[in-house]
Amino acid sequence: MIILLKQVRIPRMQKLLLITALVFSIGSMSSAALAFVSGNQSTPQLDDQQAVQYQELKSKASNLHVSWDERDALPDWVRMTSLDINWQSDDYTERVYQFLEEYGQLYGITDPRPTLQVQGQKQDTLGMTHVTLQQVYDGVPIYGSQLQFHFRSDGTISS
Repeated sequence: MIILLKQVRIPRMQKLLLITALVFSIGSMSSAALAFVSGNQSTPQLDDQQAVQYQELKSKASNLHVSWDERDALPDWVRMTSLDINWQSDDYTERVYQFLEEYGQLYGITDPRPTLQVQGQKQDTLGMTHVTLQQVYDGVPIYGSQLQFHFRSDGTISS
């Protein structure tokens, strides 16, 4: 949420209504954030390819939690304890592309390499490696279209 402040004289009653609306908006966002973190969202209607890949991912991932975007039946967020996958490379960027080549249909991605460019890779103080991909169209980044992958220090995928 972006709030732009401008010095304007507002009558007292309108100030109270504005503050009440702001508090209500923040409260609503907190409820949505809580549902997102807890993973309590139900699985939406998936197309056949998505359903097959989702079942395969469920069979290979331990403690899989998925938060779904109900509007377009795509995952907002995927978290797991471990994934039974034979990584073809030690390079985390290659691991991300391998994951998307195997499970990309779940996200509606058929060919990840030309449409998703690596925006960054960093390692935090806990030893986790974070890889960010940016969706592009004809070389132009699409605003708000990023995927982030998180790997534990032992190389296993976390989310």
